[in-house]
Amino acid sequence: MNRLVLFKKSLEEASALYRRCPNFFPLLSAINQLEFLIDFEQGNENFEKLKTIDIGLLAAREIESFDEGLAELLHQVSSEVRDMLSGR
Repeated sequence: MNRLVLFKKSLEEASALYRRCPNFFPLLSAINQLEFLIDFEQGNENFEKLKTIDIGLLAAREIESFDEGLAELLHQVSSEVRDMLSGR
C-alpha cells in the first residue's frame, strides 16, 4: 500500500471511530496529523511541521488499548513518517 493510500485509510478509520466516540480526544490529534500528512504527501510541504508528527507515540500511549486495528495502522503511518524524514 502506498503512503497516500495508507494515510487516507488511516484517516477514514480514525474519523469513523471518532464519530462513534466523540469524547476520545486523542483521536482528534490523530485525525489532524493524518490530514497534514495527506496534504504533505500531495505536495503542500512543510518539512518543519513533519518533524512534529508523533502519531506512533499517540498510538502506543492512547489508542492501542482502545482500538488495536487503528493503532496498527497508525504505527505503519509512523514508520512512513520516519522514512519521509530520512528522505526515503
